[in-house]
Amino acid sequence: LIKITPGIDCANSIIKSIYKPLAGLQSNSPKVFVWPSAWDYVSIGLDCGKSLFASVKMAYEITKLVVSFRNDVAAIRDCQKNFDPKKKKKKPINIVQSFDPNEKEGPAGYGVENYISYQSKLTYTIYFENDPDSAQVPAHTVIVVDTFDLSVFDINSFEINNVTIGDSSVNGLPGAKTLAANINLSDLNVDARVMMELDTVSGVMQCRILSLDPVSGNEIEDPFSGFLPPNISKPEGEGSVTFTIGLKENIKDGLTVNNRASIYFDANKPITTNSFINTFDLSSPKSSIVSVESLNNGKEIINIEGNDSLSGIDYYEIWYSENDSPYKLLNIVRGNIDTLEGVIGNTYKLYSVAVDNVGNKELEPTTPDVQFVMTSTDDIGLDAMWQVYPNPARDYITLTIGFKNSENISVDIYNQLGSKVKNIFTGKINTGIWQKQINIEDLESGLYFINCQINGQKMINKLVIQ
Repeated sequence: LIKITPGIDCANSIIKSIYKPLAGLQSNSPKVFVWPSAWDYVSIGLDCGKSLFASVKMAYEITKLVVSFRNDVAAIRDCQKNFDPKKKKKKPINIVQSFDPNEKEGPAGYGVENYISYQSKLTYTIYFENDPDSAQVPAHTVIVVDTFDLSVFDINSFEINNVTIGDSSVNGLPGAKTLAANINLSDLNVDARVMMELDTVSGVMQCRILSLDPVSGNEIEDPFSGFLPPNISKPEGEGSVTFTIGLKENIKDGLTVNNRASIYFDANKPITTNSFINTFDLSSPKSSIVSVESLNNGKEIINIEGNDSLSGIDYYEIWYSENDSPYKLLNIVRGNIDTLEGVIGNTYKLYSVAVDNVGNKELEPTTPDVQFVMTSTDDIGLDAMWQVYPNPARDYITLTIGFKNSENISVDIYNQLGSKVKNIFTGKINTGIWQKQINIEDLESGLYFINCQINGQKMINKLVIQ
């Protein structure tokens, strides 16, 4: 302790210089008083100087320690003041971030259920955008994750198509399940590092895109620099990931496949895309021509029925044969009624083939749905007089029919679907002219048919209601 105390060496040297001459007087030798030499004074000066320097240094270090302690105390008080949880609204912090609206698309189908027929492979695209309305800075890192249902998808058939950033893209190799490439975005002075891979065990696909310095190749740390700027001038702030994947062979009719992805934008929480749904319609529709009704001499109304339990019927093909000639396509019909103009006395055979809204087509029947001989209305006891007035009509019509004989008749109005919407008359009429005024105000605008049936035979005339 004595050796490290400032001033001890100085005092010790002075005492020695005084004691040394006195020690000479106390010895048995002749009494000689020896004055301190020059070297003794130099030694005293060095020891005292060193002690003085040590004292100053210690005072300086103690002063620094005190000042540092005061600064630390002040810093702690400032921190407590600024980040006091009781006063957390006192000083707002401006946070900048990128933002992703996201979307997923897949095979286009029919209707809300997005019906599709069987396809060997499905192509999906996951879109992401740095929304200019919500983002203040470029996106630095984007991660896209998609998980496939291994009971539905054939994971080994997965294939990367491409990754797009703005108007630049990089393509995967045929059959590739991994991708590693740089996209140089010279306008931004950024290289976008694309790393995409598929885990075939878990069925998880991940695409990670980073922002790199094009010179050093290191990841950029500047929060105001990134590969995907706010999408002010489209498509500079847009990107996408596209891939193709096959289906397993046990897909059943009516199966619904639901797939969605998650997108991570920088440090933001993951955003889940829309659920993209496809429903498989694998069965063919059914149809038949249920009846043919005489319209006028040489004209027939063809009534068709059909059903499809999933996507529904899109149209019917109507095929006909005249006098056992090869079948020809008469018309493609979207609806349940068609018209045939033929030759009186000829024999006609007809059948229908339905096609649903995903393209499934009914097999052609081995026999016709209907077969008949074209006849004249005169052959069923009706006069040539057959008039509907006015036609088109709005509120009322007057129906006039001439009969050669007294007959039991039934007169009805049918819509385009072949459904009876109004009974006009049922009963017996005498020979001559039969006339009746009919109120049609209860019927909606459209095309109708007036059906006059006599002893199971029919005559039909068109009616247009405005």
